[in-house]
Amino acid sequence: FLPDGSGFAYYPSGRPAICVSTVSSYQNRCYIYDDIPAPHLPTSSAGAVDRRSSAAAGGKKAPRRKRETMLCALDENVIGFAVDSSGGGNHGRRMVFTKEGCLISEADGRISKQWKWDATLQNAGTPPMEPVVLVLNKFMSFSYTDRFTIEVAFKCEGATCRLDLGMKLRRLDSYLDHADRMTSGPHFGKLIPQIEHRTLQQRQQDFSLAMSAKRSILNPKSENLSDKVSHIVAELEKTFDQYSAEHHTTRFLQPEWKTQSLDMTLGEIPRLPLTGTETGKTNGFGETLYMDKGHYRDAEEKGETKRVPEHLLDARTGGFLGDVEVRNAVRRVNPLLERTGVLNASSGRYCEDLVVPGGKAHALNPTGKMECLRADLPIVRSKELETFLASCPSSQLVVCVCLREDDRQCRSAASVA
Repeated sequence: FLPDGSGFAYYPSGRPAICVSTVSSYQNRCYIYDDIPAPHLPTSSAGAVDRRSSAAAGGKKAPRRKRETMLCALDENVIGFAVDSSGGGNHGRRMVFTKEGCLISEADGRISKQWKWDATLQNAGTPPMEPVVLVLNKFMSFSYTDRFTIEVAFKCEGATCRLDLGMKLRRLDSYLDHADRMTSGPHFGKLIPQIEHRTLQQRQQDFSLAMSAKRSILNPKSENLSDKVSHIVAELEKTFDQYSAEHHTTRFLQPEWKTQSLDMTLGEIPRLPLTGTETGKTNGFGETLYMDKGHYRDAEEKGETKRVPEHLLDARTGGFLGDVEVRNAVRRVNPLLERTGVLNASSGRYCEDLVVPGGKAHALNPTGKMECLRADLPIVRSKELETFLASCPSSQLVVCVCLREDDRQCRSAASVA
């Protein structure tokens, strides 16, 4: 069934048992069928023509079309019927629901009970004091208490599905039910409805609270949270509330970034003189790299030909450094950003990969890097496992890693555990 209540239910044989269709957002219609098709239903004229044509052609007679027997049908206004098909003592009993009222008829057609929905009408009758139960078949039962309390229970293969077929209204009372009759004044004798009015200020307050709850989903505030987590969020607010005011950045590249990048690249590439034997067109940045001999001499006198940074040139020969020397020179000019802390409560591998200065040098830490605050895992022998588990609190979760000293992978895992 869908969230709106519409859907189908089937018997184990595959035949449809219940069909519920949606009329509005709060009203449905229900149709209930038997598991055994009706054996002798009249067919349409088209089917009769098909059987006659088949017989005339010398073929076999077409089988008579069968349909499932309907056991119950009720619409959104509780108009319909329900019939008992249990085969027991109440077999054939029917309940017929109309716009005016309801009646109960026995198998022989005798009306045993009849009443109207409006008890103030003439000959309205009295509704039954006890719930009326009809066994539709061996899988389903129909229970009627009043016009608004009608239930069908479908029990099959250990599962139970209950459907509410009662009348659904948006409201059951009238504004006149909550009205007071005036006993004095100009409105003497009139009914004055007692309606709860909400002022515009109250509506604005309700709207502000609703919007505050929505904002708290994305940006929760400590004053809007419960006492269980408000103190945690309050500590975070002390650090992060001023972050946007103290840190400013541009979330996009400026339009001139391409020009600046090109100028920086060309500023580090030396100019080359043409020999005069070149042919063809100049591709790429050739126009900015190659110069004829006259322009090259003029640029050489102005010092524009040597654009390579000094830290990438050999101080003795003036030529390029080697690959290793260039890497070291670039690293000296552009050092790595120093990290202010290490990741704690981790496996320790981040401490090896992300070196943070500021620690104490000792035999196991000769470089003086900052070490993480992780605690070494205790080593428990297999024969001591039960004693160790007994010493742990009953509410504590104990996770054990089984390692072998003669296995190389286990030793590697133990080094970072």
